Amino acid sequence: MSERSSAYEDYQDDEGGQTARQLRLLPGGARRRDWALDEHTRSLGRRGIAAAREVLRAAQPPEPKQPAPERRAS
Repeated sequence: MSERSSAYEDYQDDEGGQTARQLRLLPGGARRRDWALDEHTRSLGRRGIAAAREVLRAAQPPEPKQPAPERRAS
């Protein structure tokens, strides 16, 4: 099968029961993707997110800004 013919996937249309074709944008399969993160990297990211959430949880909300005093013309 050529690369071009494998770039499409057939699926059943829910409404008419007909077979339709859809262009597959990324090659699928069981192989690991280049952008997939390993478990060590995921663990580091989870710890970083937990630390950031703890800092945000402990932070005090900012004081509201005082409006500028009104000046009247004399």
